[in-house]
Amino acid sequence: MTNKDYKIDSSWEELLNDNQIQAVETVSGPLLVVAGAGSGKTRVLTYRYAHLVQQYNVNTDSILAITFTKKAAEEMKERISELLSLDAPPIWVTTFHSACAKILRRHISRIGFKNSFSIYDSQDSVRLVSNCLKELDMDKKQYPPKRVHAQISMWKNIMMLPGTVIDEVNSFYETKIAEVYAKYEQKLILSNSLDFDDLLLKTVELFNTDKDSLAFWSKKFQYIMVDEYQDTNYVQY
Repeated sequence: MTNKDYKIDSSWEELLNDNQIQAVETVSGPLLVVAGAGSGKTRVLTYRYAHLVQQYNVNTDSILAITFTKKAAEEMKERISELLSLDAPPIWVTTFHSACAKILRRHISRIGFKNSFSIYDSQDSVRLVSNCLKELDMDKKQYPPKRVHAQISMWKNIMMLPGTVIDEVNSFYETKIAEVYAKYEQKLILSNSLDFDDLLLKTVELFNTDKDSLAFWSKKFQYIMVDEYQDTNYVQY
């Protein structure tokens, strides 16, 4: 890296307005792009990524570019690959969940799981909730598995673990769902499995409890860029 500030490729100037160019050329310190829907925020992120590689020789493995959907990630990969004439798309242009899965495949053993963990999709998770309800002798009409799983997912996205939930819920209904949550987590652990929400939650746990892992990934990524940052929830943030 150098202290010199480089201008964008001249061929891009007709594709970006003055404010977008300023954002692309800002490479030091935090940067927040605030603009309305459809105004080109994703384009700015894409060109800023390419600018860092082209003008500052930043390795693509040192840039983490996060978006929300697989489709958006694939489109961003394709555009970056075109701009930089890459032979292969950058692997760290990805979704939150995919990035966390890659991180956990390397270091999850440090928080008690095997690196060969399985990932449950939503259908697997609802099926597991249904099994828990059966074992707890709870009526599935009164506690529909999909609704129970949605509540568990909501708790995970605000980083509330079963023990905390049981201590804080007020209603009988929520107390019963918290019991399901506790059994659900036990079954995931016993089968060395994570659900979709765990990909985020366990990554946060890893970084909070293992300083070496946090240091490794902090050093690896020189730049982190998040598309649609305003839509991040608590655990993503």
